Order: sequence, then C-alpha cells, then structure tokens
Amino acid sequence: MTWVRQGYETVRRIAKTVDTCIIVGISYQPCDRREVDSVIDAMPANTKIQLIDPKPNEEFEEKLTRVSDKAKRIDPGDFLDNIT
Repeated sequence: MTWVRQGYETVRRIAKTVDTCIIVGISYQPCDRREVDSVIDAMPANTKIQLIDPKPNEEFEEKLTRVSDKAKRIDPGDFLDNIT
C-alpha cells in the first residue's frame, strides 16, 4: 500500500529531527516491530528517549538503549509527578 509507505517515510523523516521522544505504553509485539524499529532507528543517537511504562518489553528497552545512550525507563507515577 503506497499511502501506508508514504506515512512511514514521513514519520521517519520527522524522527531524524527529534531531540526528545516520549513513548507511552507500547507492547512491541512481533507484528509491529518492523514499523516501530524503523522509526526508532531513524532517530539521532543523541535523542533523549523516555519510555513511560511500568512493565516494559525487555527487548524494546534494550533496543532503545542501543539506539540512544540517553534512553531511560520512567514509571508512569513518577512521570505524572514530574509534570504536575
């Protein structure tokens, strides 16, 4: 599907420019990994990535730390405390 491919290309183009990414509750199931990985892999190595998830997928958390040395997991309660 051309329109889906164009959408992912647009998201990857935007991902190349971000300096901060907040990911909230993602399951990282095998059926979604190719698409999720393509976006994560497009981010610059110095992107600050915050994964807001009380029980993150271990493989996804490892993926994020390979992509950026600024990746970290935050418990949802701690995240909400910091923004209020």
